[in-house]
Amino acid sequence: MNKVTKSLLSGFAAFVLLAGGYAVLLNQNVSVPADFAVIGLIALVFGATVSLFALTVQNLPAKKLSGAAFHKTKLSALPPPEKDTDRLIVTPIPHMEHAWKLVVRPDTTAESLLEGSEKHREEEAFVTVRKTSEKSSFNPLQLRDIFSRLKDNENPISVLLRDEHNEFAGYIPGPSVRRFFVDNRNSESEITHRIINALSNTKDSSILRQIDGVAATDWISDDATVEDAAKRMTRDQLKGLVVLQGGRHRNPVALIYLDDLAAAMIKFSD
Repeated sequence: MNKVTKSLLSGFAAFVLLAGGYAVLLNQNVSVPADFAVIGLIALVFGATVSLFALTVQNLPAKKLSGAAFHKTKLSALPPPEKDTDRLIVTPIPHMEHAWKLVVRPDTTAESLLEGSEKHREEEAFVTVRKTSEKSSFNPLQLRDIFSRLKDNENPISVLLRDEHNEFAGYIPGPSVRRFFVDNRNSESEITHRIINALSNTKDSSILRQIDGVAATDWISDDATVEDAAKRMTRDQLKGLVVLQGGRHRNPVALIYLDDLAAAMIKFSD
């Protein structure tokens, strides 16, 4: 619903409320000095005034956060970009609203997973690689085959790792998936090193940082503030963090990168 429509509806509601109130008084035999025409005119003017006021309020520029207020803002309450070209402060995962969500388990085959892939050509493929038990393991050939087929289908790929408890265990961005797991002569060993080993022992997931990924320990709650995120990344020399909804490891919802956060802090300090 656009702003003009909302304003007109507000004015109409005000008109109905005032005119209706007059009608109620008449039905109750209450003496009202003005005649119906005058009351109708007053209601019409009142409704028009409400419409104009509503439209004016909606067109007021949003109040810009001060630097201090921005630093104390929770990650879950950050303002949306003012323009489509603005950098996001936090990036949702999956990045696209209607991403093609795929879950790969140790027994998943490329054929079963990617059946009908032509319907999802060029869509973001958000691939969750999930262990099913402590002893379960993946075949690097299986994962390489899936990633390669997605590349052939022209799907941008990002990978989320989940352990046997379905909790966050790591994140790998699309460019790194292509570079290390598809367009690499050592893709099988890279998959073993970066995905399979990381899932077997979350302490090994720190190796994901070497390929611009996020390790299992690199997270922050969306209840934390911008200042908290900046301090954490600066202290631990991290490029990014996964944002967990309510701090729950089963609910990764976004990413926050130091470069984007630094740019935003400069913007809101102006």
